[in-house]
Amino acid sequence: MERSELAILIPAFNEEENISNVINSVKSFGIPIVIDDGSEDKTALIAINNGAEVISHNINLGYESALNTGFHFTKGKNFKFILTI
Repeated sequence: MERSELAILIPAFNEEENISNVINSVKSFGIPIVIDDGSEDKTALIAINNGAEVISHNINLGYESALNTGFHFTKGKNFKFILTI
């Protein structure tokens, strides 16, 4: 399996202290996609700076909504697998 075949969905809310470690621990396996669920800190900026694709909600919608946003984002792209963490 090639790295580009795996989307790794990472829902996040106010995770600026942890998000870079999470991204860096998974990006060798696939494409990290952070769904910033209305964070009020620098989660999205840090995720971008660490090489993740970022989708942002304006307000916190919850874990399931963040995952659904990630699933919709990956639809129609060339991923063979989707992993959620």
